Amino acid sequence: MNEIRNDSNCSTFHVDLLHTVSAVRRLAKVPLCLLIACSTAFGASLAPGSSLSSGWAVSVGVFLLAMGAATLNSLQEVASDSLMQRTRNRPLVRGELSVKFAALQTALLICSGMAILQLASISGVSPGLGFVALFLYNGFYTPLKKVTLYALVPGAICGAIPPLIGLAAMGGELLSHQALLLFALLILWQIPHFFLVQLQHKHDYLTSVQPSFLQKFSETGLRKLAVVWISSLGFVMLLFTISPMVESFRQCGLIGLNAAIFTFMISRQLLLQKSRNYKMLFISMNTMLVFHMLILSF
Repeated sequence: MNEIRNDSNCSTFHVDLLHTVSAVRRLAKVPLCLLIACSTAFGASLAPGSSLSSGWAVSVGVFLLAMGAATLNSLQEVASDSLMQRTRNRPLVRGELSVKFAALQTALLICSGMAILQLASISGVSPGLGFVALFLYNGFYTPLKKVTLYALVPGAICGAIPPLIGLAAMGGELLSHQALLLFALLILWQIPHFFLVQLQHKHDYLTSVQPSFLQKFSETGLRKLAVVWISSLGFVMLLFTISPMVESFRQCGLIGLNAAIFTFMISRQLLLQKSRNYKMLFISMNTMLVFHMLILSF
């Protein structure tokens, strides 16, 4: 009997541990933060004399910092998260983790991320940019989105900073053509990205007390607006082909194909299809960006 009881206790412990790990992962928004870390590595690889592998340390720093910011964001939005179908299953809303635990996780992730950025960077610019991104996201975007649509501006700027952190960490110039193209690329990717999230969860955003684009535009109007931004994103991708960053005709061709195929496919779905899978379009937008980064990095 004791052996059966011990086995049962051990099984319960493992289940509880896995549940806690899952809650911690969801609280830190690990998949999103991994994409942010990849954009940092991408920026690092574009610095003169650098490579994709050389920016791994600064990417880890940004990954930890992003998870800290995401955890802090969850702390800031517990009340509003409980009101929306999309967010009501988040760990703090469900009580899977305590506020005290989330605050400790925030502090550990942010401090460790900033420390790694300081150690991994050639100059102090990258840690400074990391602090600016954190301040814009948690200090401006998070509180402002409850009162104005213009919160999208600091949010988009914040999301465009990680590749610049990677570029600066490897000695790249922040006023170079690489930096300007990277900044434009990430800005133009995030705006339609945000529109697709609202379209996917339109009931939440139509009934939300916080401002949303679906309260200002019709669904058709927002889809058309998204196509304008996606087309602009494709155009900026094509600008990379005339940049010194592209060293071969093969890269030019792949960049052109990636921009053309995804822009056409996503725009066609948004404008012409009677039924749309916004989640799949969201994934397609991410895939478009990842392909672009990989083509330029190798």
